[in-house]
Amino acid sequence: MTRQLSVAAARYSSINHISPFVGAVLVAIIICGLSVRAADLAEQAHSLKKVPADAAFYSASLRMKEQWEMFRGSKAYGKLMEIPLVQLAKMQISFQWQQNNTPAIAKVREYFESPAGQDAVGVLKEMGSEEVFAYGGNNIADWINLVSEAGSLDRKFRIEAKTEDKGQREADPGKVLEALSKRISSGMTVPEVVIGFRAKDLERAKREINEIHSLLRGVLDEHVPDLAAHLQREKIAGGEFLTLRMDGSMIPWDVVKEKAENDDQFKAIRDALSKKTAVIALGVTDEFVLFSIGATTEHLDALGKGATLASQPGLKPLEKHAGERVVSISYLSKTFAQSLGSAQKMKNNIADATEEAMVQAKVDEEDRKTILDDIRAFDLAKYMPEPAEVAGIAYLTSRGYEAFQYSSGKRPMMDGSKPLSILSHVGGNPLLLFASRSKNSVEDYTQLVDWLKRIAGHAEKIAEKKADSDDWDNYKEFRDKGIELLERLDNANREYLLPALADGQGALVLDFTAKSQKWFEKMPESPKPLPMLELGLVTGVSDREKFRAGVKAYIEVVRDGYKLAKEIKEDDMPELKMPKPNVTDLDGGGKLYTFGLPKKWGVDSQVAVNAGLTDKFAAISLMPATTQRLLSEKSPELDTSLKLDRPAAVVTHIECAKLIDSIRPWIDYGSDVATGKIKPKAEKEDGDTEEDDKKPQAPSPMMMQLGFVIPQVHQLLDVFSTMQSVTSMCYEEEGMWVTHSETRIQDLK
Repeated sequence: MTRQLSVAAARYSSINHISPFVGAVLVAIIICGLSVRAADLAEQAHSLKKVPADAAFYSASLRMKEQWEMFRGSKAYGKLMEIPLVQLAKMQISFQWQQNNTPAIAKVREYFESPAGQDAVGVLKEMGSEEVFAYGGNNIADWINLVSEAGSLDRKFRIEAKTEDKGQREADPGKVLEALSKRISSGMTVPEVVIGFRAKDLERAKREINEIHSLLRGVLDEHVPDLAAHLQREKIAGGEFLTLRMDGSMIPWDVVKEKAENDDQFKAIRDALSKKTAVIALGVTDEFVLFSIGATTEHLDALGKGATLASQPGLKPLEKHAGERVVSISYLSKTFAQSLGSAQKMKNNIADATEEAMVQAKVDEEDRKTILDDIRAFDLAKYMPEPAEVAGIAYLTSRGYEAFQYSSGKRPMMDGSKPLSILSHVGGNPLLLFASRSKNSVEDYTQLVDWLKRIAGHAEKIAEKKADSDDWDNYKEFRDKGIELLERLDNANREYLLPALADGQGALVLDFTAKSQKWFEKMPESPKPLPMLELGLVTGVSDREKFRAGVKAYIEVVRDGYKLAKEIKEDDMPELKMPKPNVTDLDGGGKLYTFGLPKKWGVDSQVAVNAGLTDKFAAISLMPATTQRLLSEKSPELDTSLKLDRPAAVVTHIECAKLIDSIRPWIDYGSDVATGKIKPKAEKEDGDTEEDDKKPQAPSPMMMQLGFVIPQVHQLLDVFSTMQSVTSMCYEEEGMWVTHSETRIQDLK
């Protein structure tokens, strides 16, 4: 890049008759400008210059006071404060605080009204105003792995107990503890965790440390005098700290020895913990109030020295957003991500759980090994995201919030090579949508089927050994027919559905467009239309005829499978009657297949099982009108600043305000039914007329209570509706997976 800038400066100087020296200076200025921009992020999150670059995780929240003031100045906040129940709660809290003479409350009130208490309030406000951060040291992944190992060890010893057949069903806790103790003694130390709060008045913060010291010392002297001596004041990292230093010698080993199963177990536990140390520290250094836990305080001395997160390459993608009003920054190291979960860990867990189940079923060791070898040989990583370094940032905008997350890990099943054209088949502006494109290949499918066949073959051999001869003979009688059905499904997948769905696109859509005054026969009729949740699934179709053939093959297999089940258990299986669909033409081409529900179910006629197919898309839903809407091409009408027409693997959107508006009629309807304003026909007394229904009724206690509560519920929903929508999309850019999201917030009018 520097070379490109040099060439550009040389060209500029030649065109404008500027000397090469001036051109070089220009390049230097540009480079410095870029460096300043990169440094802006650390100027907003000062902790980036403190936290070590090898931190396992990091999270910072910024501008909390600014965000709070924005909310306090909004009309939504004003409306929230107008709600009678909120006002009542405020009055009750104020009264209890000012008038309650309970000794404990009076003592707390007296403290907070004192100068020291006012200082404490001031420090707490400062600590939560500008920046709060937390990070974990690089040794924290060891402890997460240890927790995972504890589960594995517990399962391992349970299996051993069952295999030895000594009547013991659970693992020996002593064995688990002994094994973990050996792991801890191999070099593990207390994980480093630091929480920091940026403060302005550091002298006031130091005075509060003195107050806390005095208070804690008094409590410890009274209740735990042996621990009180370990509470000390120290100079750490150039600041004043209150520390509580502990070590293995403080453990009551005589009690532990009594509970240990044997001397070897006791020795393992003592060796693991006797030399371990732990330090809790609270103090002020530079511009931060810090709370720390660790084996020592060396990590506090190292803050801001050497490589820090500000220079961490994993955070480099965030630099392009440094000019924004940042409200949060996060980071996850690859090592830490791997400790949280991976394909290998999941595979091991599946294998361990399978082994335990087989031991429980008394499967031979050789058979167990055969199945477990196949499970462990399966390449699960092809189907799961790779654990990787992740960095994220969020910032304020004129519309609410935007956020970016960057991950360097591979996502083998996601395809972000093209725009999601399926977004033109979600109905325009649905309540919720989840659209994606995945990678599907016949090769991967074949590999999966071959693996399943091997596992099934092993399981069948085990079943033959365990089954009674009569049961096995009955199984063999129908086995070939069952396998023939599975082979037909396999052929339908390979020959028809996989090629037909090669496009890889799919979408889940929820909406509340359909309305009715009476969705079910037994529900009292509503005077106003009530919206009903519509669920639809859409998929991209690459070959319409192959898709039709694949669906037809599946229907035939289901029909023949039912016949086989009836042949096996004739008395338990009713006759299966496959109704014929009502086939109609879709607007714009294609067919709609509708299966009406039986009238005796008493469901609104808008609801019917149905599916539709066009040249490029197929859909299934619970309402024909929904399918018609999904298969009609319509550009998305989502109110978002995200560029939905760019190549992407995933797009999600939820209309929060629309959801709230859809809930409101049901709240009113439920209230009217509960208070008797709306009655089922069966409950009307003889001689009642429509005019009688319109006559005002004497208010019941229930009616009066709901009459007070329901309007306040609507006021609260008004406040919630300020969060209009949340949109996100995931795409690949410069070798990284990027998740870009927007939360749109609009104040009340």
